[in-house]
Amino acid sequence: MLAGAETVDGAAPESNRASVGLPRLTGFEDPLGHRPPPLRREWYGVPKLVLLNGPPGVGKSTLARRFADAHPMTLALEIDGVRAMLGAWLDEGNRSGRAARRLALAMAATHLEAGWDVMVPQLLTKRDFVAELRAAAEHAGAEFLELTLLDAREAVLARAHARSEPSGGFSARALAARQGSSLESAYDAFVDALALRPDAVVIDAASPDAAYEELVRRVM
Repeated sequence: MLAGAETVDGAAPESNRASVGLPRLTGFEDPLGHRPPPLRREWYGVPKLVLLNGPPGVGKSTLARRFADAHPMTLALEIDGVRAMLGAWLDEGNRSGRAARRLALAMAATHLEAGWDVMVPQLLTKRDFVAELRAAAEHAGAEFLELTLLDAREAVLARAHARSEPSGGFSARALAARQGSSLESAYDAFVDALALRPDAVVIDAASPDAAYEELVRRVM
């Protein structure tokens, strides 16, 4: 079942935090050194970190936001959104990507340690960062779950190209172009990598409502 929050015992050991590249946390204290009242669970069970993987335009962010809205205090952690907060993120493509992942790990660890669930909608073709997310969840005493959203190539690419991308925000199209790639090649690369993972849990994203129901079933 989904986790809410309960009494916080403090941050994870520094040795664990260093092993996944997380910055040092000082616990849940404000700058004056006061600790807030203990948090309590709204649902019984351990918190979960859920990675929603899939190609651009498949509906990861939409489903993560819908899930978070229906489950109070769930963090829909948009790593691309964090990346877009960094100055000149597009010009500093490699550095902004690495920095956004480090920040996301710290945010996820903090929220999981407080007893709340975290959902990460993110395209991850390479597996290194998936392992880091899993390690962060385990060190926070949380459960890790990876789910993959997939739909027909034509449908996904049509949505990806039609998607509005606000000025100043993250743009998958701009990033792909800067990297000499395209949304089409990103889809193909993801599907090729997915074929090497026969144990992957894949959710059909053709129907957003059906996909959401399956997501809830898997997470609950």
